[in-house]
Amino acid sequence: MKRIMLFGAVILAVLLLAAPLSGAGAADLPVKAPMMGPPAPGPLWSGFFIGGNVGEARSHTSWCTDVDVANCGAPTPLDVVTQNDTGVVGGGQVGYRFQFSNFVFGPEAMLDGMMNHTTTGDPVTAGATRTTTIKGLSSVTGDAGLAFDRILVYGKGGWAMTSLQFDANNTVAMVDTKGAEYATGWTAGGGLEYMLTSGWSVGVEYNYYQFDPKNILNAPNSVGPCSFCNFGHNTNVQTVTARLNVRVGPP
Repeated sequence: MKRIMLFGAVILAVLLLAAPLSGAGAADLPVKAPMMGPPAPGPLWSGFFIGGNVGEARSHTSWCTDVDVANCGAPTPLDVVTQNDTGVVGGGQVGYRFQFSNFVFGPEAMLDGMMNHTTTGDPVTAGATRTTTIKGLSSVTGDAGLAFDRILVYGKGGWAMTSLQFDANNTVAMVDTKGAEYATGWTAGGGLEYMLTSGWSVGVEYNYYQFDPKNILNAPNSVGPCSFCNFGHNTNVQTVTARLNVRVGPP
């Protein structure tokens, strides 16, 4: 009986001594850091993107020919035509965007197919026709805009190029003169784009293209100093397109 009482007293003493030590040890242990969640995603609009577009293109041009009346180079040429046409435009674009806060900017290249083809009667010579063909649009632009979460409003501007083909056909005199050139110029426009949760984005865009054709010399059957000239600054194309982009890779 005494042994049992002695054993119990020893156990009680050990417990009384261990209690303050265990409390102090627990207080001295470092607090475990909370579990980290997944890293925050990058800016919504940053990154490499590629896509396509399709829409309407309206073209306008004015030019003169010396095939029938050799005064194309005069200050007031006689054989002048002004032509307008509407057609379909479509192709693709590729670019890269940088986003800082809600400011988004970056380069973009676009290559579109187009075929606006217009034939009208010559205003001076009976039995003659004048034809303009504008084929394709390409551009390299800088884009800049503001992002409001998944909505991006932007403007753009830069270099542009197209293919111009001209035909002055006199069916009476049996003289058909043709010329062609790649005309360069500038473009400016803007658009509205919406980012889907899948990383794809849809939008609509307007672009104005202004080209500066040069005098076309030494075309077959030319009878004057230039076959097609006096373009002035009247050769332009306006497009309205629907666009679909996808962001490729991480931002």
